[in-house]
Amino acid sequence: MQLALSAHFRISAPLDINEIMTAVTAKKYHVACTRVFEITHAQQGVKKGDGIGGGDSVAHPNSYAMRSRELEKEMVEARDGPKVEPKEEDAMEIS
Repeated sequence: MQLALSAHFRISAPLDINEIMTAVTAKKYHVACTRVFEITHAQQGVKKGDGIGGGDSVAHPNSYAMRSRELEKEMVEARDGPKVEPKEEDAMEIS
């Protein structure tokens, strides 16, 4: 598990790994997953204790993935501006 944290998630700080492993050992998997989320999304402004938003913990893998996608979208929009979808009436007809 420690190797996976380091290799896959690029979590290398011994204190972070120890905190995650302590939660896993105590069978508090939601706490461990939430901490992994916070660490791996720090570049998007997520801080320790934020969880997946509003202090919520990861209760299901889908919530982890959904919030991760939302943060990525926010980051892209902040960098490139909001994505503009063409209106249906503006779309060209192909015959």
